[in-house]
Amino acid sequence: MQLKEYQQRALTEIRSYLEHLSAWRKKAGDNPDLEIDFPAKAWEKASIPHRYVPIKNGVGHPLPTFCLKVPTGGGKTLLAVKAIDLVNMIVSFR
Repeated sequence: MQLKEYQQRALTEIRSYLEHLSAWRKKAGDNPDLEIDFPAKAWEKASIPHRYVPIKNGVGHPLPTFCLKVPTGGGKTLLAVKAIDLVNMIVSFR
């Protein structure tokens, strides 16, 4: 299936964010004393033009997130599947 231009652009931005996210996560490591908001740093480095809203998980650690905002019929499900593929290929939180 041929992706539309805006879908390709969205996946390019997701890929960039995930690549930077993986790199910043490695820098942060498992050191609880090192307080790096690695998801926010990754967003900044990915140069995505939209605002990033940092959130924390239940124990106060940064939680990487992003939102796909696409009109009805724009292929959100397809983009979500492609994004999950990218997460599985790029990000390792083990």
